[in-house]
Amino acid sequence: MALTCALLISTAFTCFAQLKVDFDVVDGTGTLVANSVTEPGFESFGVQNQTTNPPYHLFRTVTFNTVAWGNINVTLNSDANPLGTDYIQAPRAIARTVAQVATYNGTLASLARDFVGIDTRSTNAGATTLNVQLSGLPAGQFELVSFHQDAENSTGPFNVWVNGSLVATNGDIRSSTSGENPGVGNPPNFMVTPFTSDGSTPTTISFQMTLTNSPDVVNRILVLNGFVLANRGQGLVAYSFNAAPTSVFFGQTAQLSWVGQTNATFSIDLIGDVTANTTNGAGSLTVTPSDFAGAGTTATFTLSVQNTNTFETGTRTVPIRVLPDVVSFRATPNVVHFGNPVTLSWTVHPSATVSILGIGSMNAQTTNGVGSVVVNPAGNTNYTLQIDRGGNLSDSNVVVVVIPAGGTGTLTNELVSYWPLDVVLGTKTPDLVSGYDFTIGANEGGKPLPTLVSSGYRSNAFQFTANNTILQRVHAPSDQLPAIKHDSFTVSFWVMSAGQDDRRAFAEASTANNNPLFTIASATVAGGTAPVRTLVRYLNGGVEVNSQLTTARPID
Repeated sequence: MALTCALLISTAFTCFAQLKVDFDVVDGTGTLVANSVTEPGFESFGVQNQTTNPPYHLFRTVTFNTVAWGNINVTLNSDANPLGTDYIQAPRAIARTVAQVATYNGTLASLARDFVGIDTRSTNAGATTLNVQLSGLPAGQFELVSFHQDAENSTGPFNVWVNGSLVATNGDIRSSTSGENPGVGNPPNFMVTPFTSDGSTPTTISFQMTLTNSPDVVNRILVLNGFVLANRGQGLVAYSFNAAPTSVFFGQTAQLSWVGQTNATFSIDLIGDVTANTTNGAGSLTVTPSDFAGAGTTATFTLSVQNTNTFETGTRTVPIRVLPDVVSFRATPNVVHFGNPVTLSWTVHPSATVSILGIGSMNAQTTNGVGSVVVNPAGNTNYTLQIDRGGNLSDSNVVVVVIPAGGTGTLTNELVSYWPLDVVLGTKTPDLVSGYDFTIGANEGGKPLPTLVSSGYRSNAFQFTANNTILQRVHAPSDQLPAIKHDSFTVSFWVMSAGQDDRRAFAEASTANNNPLFTIASATVAGGTAPVRTLVRYLNGGVEVNSQLTTARPID
């Protein structure tokens, strides 16, 4: 199955229909030879070197099934033997050695290490043209991005023809050896050939070198590593666009780098024309992302490349995150027995001054924005980290729960979650075990939010003054909650209720419908008693338990 909607480079951009083919070298059984490797994400078209014997000779058709276009037939062949000599020497399929491949350190390295081609030397039959025929395409505008790179010593110019018409004379086979382009970090040299399909007639794209009488192998073999077939303008006019690093603090810099066609103009939105920063299709520029985005947001840069001959335009987009001034503030551990130490640690903007409310300056404990301090809380404590970046103030909070002296056991032992309900952090109140923080909200618009009060059974508590006023979390399938997914579980909490009927203190439900799965609620019955009402509608496929009441009065 051909991958027809994929990223060629790990940058964010629109997913297009593509057929990507890597010409590999195989033996007579169709097995890849030792030094031939299929580029990840590409389909393999295996060819046996210097043979006209089936089934893996150069002159054959391979069918690739694509999601966007259905079956596409790719046929390789070359011009007829012009000299009448032994034609078996003309077709080539070459895989370079590990040492030779080491001269190339760019992207698509597996694609660049092997190729098919023809030997243009008259002593080896002197073929001059390698044809790629495409059939099965629908009517429309397309482009073939062909790759021409050798890890050893094949170089030279070539022309490109489409259905017998000359369309380009600037083809170039590049070498990554010391003789021409050592250690090249650019992508394999490529050529973009636009063409139109009428939906019925096959399209033949021909790569042609000049016949030579020289016996020297250098510059005498036409090289074709593989190709990308794409809708017009969606191939590789803009080949790659990257950022390093991909996240920076406010005021820090990052480098944008790109590669595109050599005969093109380059521009980046937010910046402007960067053609002057581009040499042979490769360029770079240092930027300050916070010039375009505030702390805690993302600056998005889009590269536009326009071919100066065909006027095709390609784009690539890369985001750079401008980090918030406070990246993290943590307490380790966040639940301790009385008398045990806790380490507070933080990562903040490197140039900011740092303090902890109630403790004082932490500048001496901070190096390049990273710091820590050991504290010994006497009881449940909300620590507030405060930073100042040139008048830009930020803060962050962590809560440490202290088990009183004389307490036994480990509070978090075998617990899935523990919500102290003692503090509000933004729009949430934290879970100190699994991080399943509750969001403070209401199920209906206009209803009041739960409020934090100091009259809890132990420390603070949340007060709910209207129906559908809730603390909630939607769990992921991999989470240990909801509790109803387990065969047995325990839920404990402190609650004070006025005794109204069906006021749910704890409830689990489905996002797919309004039916509760498991609830613990208040109830009122005749005689004024106030039992607890429970409901279990699903327990790992078990029997439903509908609306059961306790016999005692646990809520007073």
